[in-house]
Amino acid sequence: MKQLAIVLVLTVAFQTTSFASDAQTTQDAQQAGNIRTKIQKYSAEKKQVKLVLHTGHELKGHVSRSDDTSFDLTERSGTVSKLNYEDVAGVHKIGLSTGAKIAIGVGCAVAITAAVIAVGLKRAGY
Repeated sequence: MKQLAIVLVLTVAFQTTSFASDAQTTQDAQQAGNIRTKIQKYSAEKKQVKLVLHTGHELKGHVSRSDDTSFDLTERSGTVSKLNYEDVAGVHKIGLSTGAKIAIGVGCAVAITAAVIAVGLKRAGY
């Protein structure tokens, strides 16, 4: 009876370890797919990107070539790095977002309008 219990415990332990590694593999593949999609999008738009690698290194440049398994990143210095999608932990577009650009434009418009009103009121004697 003890032997049966030990066999059952070991079987359950090995199965849960197997499920955990399968889930991690699926998550890694999904993350690599998301990174591939972002990199190909930025490559088509010719945008500057910042890559964070799993090693902790950061690279900045533009994507000069991309295919199903890898891509080339050209830095400002002209250095071309060939990278696999699995090596990349994160992708970020360099520059201001559209919302930030709109906020800056609105802020400038408000400041100019306030200046014009202030000058007008001062000339009117207020």
